[in-house]
Amino acid sequence: MPVLFVAGGIGITPLMPMMAQVQKTGTKYSCLYLGGDRESMPFVGQLEATHGDKITIFASKQQGQRYDLRELFAGADQLHIYACGPNELIDALATESDNHQHVDLHVEYFSPKVVAAHSQAMTDFEVELAESGEVINVSAHQSILDALLDADVDIVSSCEEGTCGTCEVKVISGIPDHRDSVLSRAEQSLNTRMLPCVSGSRSRRLVIDLL
Repeated sequence: MPVLFVAGGIGITPLMPMMAQVQKTGTKYSCLYLGGDRESMPFVGQLEATHGDKITIFASKQQGQRYDLRELFAGADQLHIYACGPNELIDALATESDNHQHVDLHVEYFSPKVVAAHSQAMTDFEVELAESGEVINVSAHQSILDALLDADVDIVSSCEEGTCGTCEVKVISGIPDHRDSVLSRAEQSLNTRMLPCVSGSRSRRLVIDLL
């Protein structure tokens, strides 16, 4: 499946090693690098020298307009998109990809999304560990991750703001209240995975399995 990288400004930095890797493996790929002024966009010369016609530089100041993201999805068959940039860019890509089930979108935000709790979100609920059967109470103003750590559950975490995906767990039953910046909307709608550092529950009990 071909890969498309979409970068906004300094968001190109974490994508560069990924581009180098797919170039080595011979995977079909391309990159759209978006910015305001070409002169202020980092690594332009290096990227053009390394990736040639695989990369498109779009500077809105020189173009006199913003890039129409809908063009990325027009006529696409199967496509992996890896994107990093400002929240506005990532949100726009997520909205457009919702209309194209053949597109698999992977994103990285500069900062955590601000997601309000769902109207059906529980303030107090229980989390059951599928493997051990242990039940842990999660109180109001406490994250699931905090409750797990307080109960001495061995779970790995890092950012604790829903942007890295380190603490991801499998959902066996129950409906999570997703508030992370890692899972796509399509992935969240499946309710099979969640990020316990920021996400809550719409069910009185969630049964999870540590990955």
